[in-house]
Amino acid sequence: MNSAFSLKNKNIIITGASSGIGRQCAIIFSQLGANVILIARNEERLKDTYDKLGKGNHLIISQDITEYTKLEEVVNTAVDKIGRIYGFVHSAGIEMTLSLRSMQPSYYEEMFSLNVIAGFELAKIISKKRYINKNGTSFVFIASAARWITGTNLIVDGGYSAR
Repeated sequence: MNSAFSLKNKNIIITGASSGIGRQCAIIFSQLGANVILIARNEERLKDTYDKLGKGNHLIISQDITEYTKLEEVVNTAVDKIGRIYGFVHSAGIEMTLSLRSMQPSYYEEMFSLNVIAGFELAKIISKKRYINKNGTSFVFIASAARWITGTNLIVDGGYSAR
């Protein structure tokens, strides 16, 4: 892929790299020359993503990122094997296909834990001087609005379902 936007030899951590937006980010970034660190829970799907990558020094780390106490070890492993981090893309996320009336506090906690807290915890760890690139590190948090556009239980203002 020819591009004025080169990521040649840049080390980028991508969560949610086993599917969807995270997988596509990993593929495109590798085509642009990046070394990508693929993080997700499902090792088999991570290997599938890995097989789609362009040339580079890539790494698979199968880890549930809501296990916050293990995140420093994850980042340390990535830096030891590939080098300091140039960028971080937090694409891991879940949603619940339920109407608002069916939601329970535990569902919100599970979503918030993965979609928000895990990303901020990783960003906090990556921003430590021993992990970041000498020119700084970029942080990107991705969320998809597709659920709100296509969901069968779409909740709109006033609490009324669109279906």
